[in-house]
Amino acid sequence: MAALPDNWQKEMIAVLPKLRRFAFSLTGSPEDADDLIHDLEQALTQANS
Repeated sequence: MAALPDNWQKEMIAVLPKLRRFAFSLTGSPEDADDLIHDLEQALTQANS
């Protein structure tokens, strides 16, 4: 996988509200949606390491 751009974290922060709403629409649970977003953030961080 290609390295993420240097500003990916700022871009991620900018879209977090939309991602959370989308995750909630998928899961139907605020807690599960937050878990999904957290897992995504961890995966992106690890991919950029």
